[in-house]
Amino acid sequence: MSTLRPSTIIILLTRRCLYSCTHCNTFSSSSETQTFSHIRLIRTLHYLSRIKSIRTVIFSGGEPFLHYPLLKSGVFEAATLGLTPMVWTSGYFIQTREDIIQSLRPLTDVGLKGCILSADLFHQNPWLSENEELIRTELEARGCELFMSSFQMKEPASPPTLARSGDLLLRGTLPFMGRAADHIPEDMSLWEPDDLDVCPHLNLSDPTYLYLDPGGNLHLCPGIILHNIFMGHIRQYFRDFDSEKHPVIGPLLRGGPPQLAKAFNIPISGGFADQCHLCFHVRRQAAAVHPHLFPPSWYTEN
Repeated sequence: MSTLRPSTIIILLTRRCLYSCTHCNTFSSSSETQTFSHIRLIRTLHYLSRIKSIRTVIFSGGEPFLHYPLLKSGVFEAATLGLTPMVWTSGYFIQTREDIIQSLRPLTDVGLKGCILSADLFHQNPWLSENEELIRTELEARGCELFMSSFQMKEPASPPTLARSGDLLLRGTLPFMGRAADHIPEDMSLWEPDDLDVCPHLNLSDPTYLYLDPGGNLHLCPGIILHNIFMGHIRQYFRDFDSEKHPVIGPLLRGGPPQLAKAFNIPISGGFADQCHLCFHVRRQAAAVHPHLFPPSWYTEN
């Protein structure tokens, strides 16, 4: 038995976003409405603060700045409870130094300690990467650390990554899951399932971070449900968790996505761009039969 002890929870404050980007792993869009209510967010933070291993909460999305009052309230509550609040944003609203001050200072004033900015070609805001040091200086002066997130498309002929750090992925090649699984470049090399027998991103036996959606569902990876925190017994669930016996994590530990396909009797054929592409394909096929593990709304446009 292995106790579940993540240090970080990525709170998907909303699945609403300005765009419907082809790289998005949560199918976020401007028409998406799933968002935390204020009372649920506060309850959630109180639940999380009771888990000894959890130190950091990252407010993400979608685009969390589309619900600024909710974001600010969440940052304040998390800081008050002794958690370290961070935010992950596209920074769509930042084009000048004044934008940094007006948008982020109210959050640092109530306890924001970290800001992750998505600054790559997928998010099309070159001002962020061109002015990284200015942003860093402004934030650090207010006690907030800056992290830059940058992904790029995998080179068509390059093999899938086998690196497994278990740390939160902020840089590297784009994983082909979510909407990205439906937009594989035509020239991308495809690989046989047997070549894709490990999860390259997560420490499956002892994950350091989990996702939490507005419905209270804890995800190992977007679309893989572990538990709903509003069902109660959250501390007991974390304490009694056994990765080997979990119906999804167990097979992934034993043989990656191909073993997951066998466990759920999902036939697989043809090639896949990377491990995430194959894993997402298997989970998408299983979603109709096992919605408690793979909610269908996380596998298609809503």
